[in-house]
Amino acid sequence: MTLVNNACHSPARRAKPALTGAIVVLLALFVTGCNFTSQSYNCGKLLDPGATLVTVGAGARKFYTVHWRDTLQDSAMSYRKDTTIHSRLSLCLDYRLGVLRKLPFGQGLEVGFHLEGPVQYNPTDSIAKTGEYIGPMALELDCRLGIKDFSLGKGIFHHNVAVGWTIGEWIDNGWYAEYAAGWEYRWLTPYVDFRAELLATDPTSDDSLTESYTPFKNEKRSWTTRTAAGVSIRLPHIIFLLPDYICPEVSLICPHYSGISQYGITYHVGLRWLNGI
Repeated sequence: MTLVNNACHSPARRAKPALTGAIVVLLALFVTGCNFTSQSYNCGKLLDPGATLVTVGAGARKFYTVHWRDTLQDSAMSYRKDTTIHSRLSLCLDYRLGVLRKLPFGQGLEVGFHLEGPVQYNPTDSIAKTGEYIGPMALELDCRLGIKDFSLGKGIFHHNVAVGWTIGEWIDNGWYAEYAAGWEYRWLTPYVDFRAELLATDPTSDDSLTESYTPFKNEKRSWTTRTAAGVSIRLPHIIFLLPDYICPEVSLICPHYSGISQYGITYHVGLRWLNGI
């Protein structure tokens, strides 16, 4: 089998990323948010130089509210802690741009941004005392470095490493490193992605942070991991408006899913357009 560096997907059309820089600058100025993202869609392959890939993702993500209920025991008043789980729709917009073909590790370089967050969250309750701090959408900027492909059975094994920056709205920001690998066989590419991340401050992890909001004075950082598994399915190009790929995916985040829960599982699906619509 002959390996070719057609990177993430064979580009049938070329897009002009003229406004990409301006879009990223605007997002950085006006959007800062929660301390991690749950959707990945990194299938291990990278784009050819000049090729673009736009992903719109949607899925379910859980958030928590702590309730303190009054109870009467032995003529004394006490409080019982209850936790309510809220399942909310989470959306993402992901943009990728191929930069180099082979350097630095043999399979090219790719950059992009990832914007993700819940579209609704209202923990209002007459007995709710603490609701998770969600904030606006999270913005990530990253760089992926492709590692040389090799044949595996009847398919091709693709993998890359990535480093990225999550823009926080506290005194600090998030930083992460990840490894993704996928096995491409015809129109299917099952993949896994593992990320280790130093999170920006999560206000729900410390009551003192939410009681007195001082974003440039206090910080409380933590580590977490995200393991994502999914499959990239290439769709037949029948109508130009339809996506080129669909990616169902599941992610496991631990040991810091939030200040209230140590782990969480999210489910989502991404629709991907190669080199524009």
